[in-house]
Amino acid sequence: MLHSPNFVFWMEETSSPKWKPYATAARLAYFLWDTTPDEGLLDSAARGELDTPEGVERTARRMLDSPKAKGGLDEFVSQWLRFDRVLNAARERRYYPLFNRELATAMTEEARRFVGDLVWNDRNFMQVFTASYSFINSDLAAVYKVGPPPHDFDRVEFPPEAERAGLLGQTLFLTLTSKPEGTAPTGRGLFIREQFLCEQVPPPPPTVNANLAPVEESKPVTNRERLAAHTNNTMCAGCHNLIDPIGLGLEKFDAIGMRREKHKLLFYPVLESMVAARTAKPKIVELDLDTSGVVTGLKDSQFTSPRQLGQLLAGTSQCQECIVKQVFRYMAGRLDTPADRPLLNRALQDFQDSGFRFKELLVALTKTRELVPARREVHVASNH
Repeated sequence: MLHSPNFVFWMEETSSPKWKPYATAARLAYFLWDTTPDEGLLDSAARGELDTPEGVERTARRMLDSPKAKGGLDEFVSQWLRFDRVLNAARERRYYPLFNRELATAMTEEARRFVGDLVWNDRNFMQVFTASYSFINSDLAAVYKVGPPPHDFDRVEFPPEAERAGLLGQTLFLTLTSKPEGTAPTGRGLFIREQFLCEQVPPPPPTVNANLAPVEESKPVTNRERLAAHTNNTMCAGCHNLIDPIGLGLEKFDAIGMRREKHKLLFYPVLESMVAARTAKPKIVELDLDTSGVVTGLKDSQFTSPRQLGQLLAGTSQCQECIVKQVFRYMAGRLDTPADRPLLNRALQDFQDSGFRFKELLVALTKTRELVPARREVHVASNH
């Protein structure tokens, strides 16, 4: 019995007309609340209130007014923005002394409150890429180099010279797309292509060594100079020309999201004594940064900061459609297929017509019964 798919998975559809309303109730509950249907939702199914798209829409709107909906949104955000990657991240302490578990947790809370503010206050959701503010605590304020708010996770406006905007300027994104010892322009570009533009970039060929040569003290170079090896290799250039130029436009921000004006390299002497090595002073080399970036394939897409890139993404239909796809994938527990195109087009149109209100997108996706049957395992991150 414990191996039965009917136990391991919850089913979106059933061949029994008797159970169809309850399958709909389960789909709504796991999508909007991230939990099982409550007694009230089951009663709605029993009364036939979920038998029509209009009934499903009315029920979905009631569910979105419940406090449980906040938990459902938080779960979507945690999967879409890959909270797991920042919570499991490590940083080289000599480079990033501010980074610790508490700071990583604060990064996820900042993103959660930021997205929640847009959704529950019915703001234009594309401000997720353009908003000039965030919700921070004193630990994050030290990274952002702003004064701490009166209370933890109060709203704080970023000064124009910070060049931050939306998720792309927040510590969460800038940290989870970096490496322990420094930024990773390739990783940042890849994340934007996959999560915000819904493009699939293939992995490198198995015969290709994806590791870059280490930086030597005798020849210090920036990440832009190091990554030139990707475009000089014909086997790598096709994909890296799509992702590296995006990440290189974000190089003003280091591996924990702190703004920097120079690319700083530390070279420690090689000493036999552990005690001497711990107290040795490094040689510091600072290099000028070229933060010009471009999103290959998008017209007039040059940028030099997260703020400019955010404006670009928010205004492109591909990014708007990707938001719809990401929510659909979370709801259905699978990638979209050509058969889902009519549903996605209708949901995108409703999303745009509403002024990009996220709750209207959720309703648009729930009021159709035309989902292709699929299974989703409970408690498994289905977005990836």
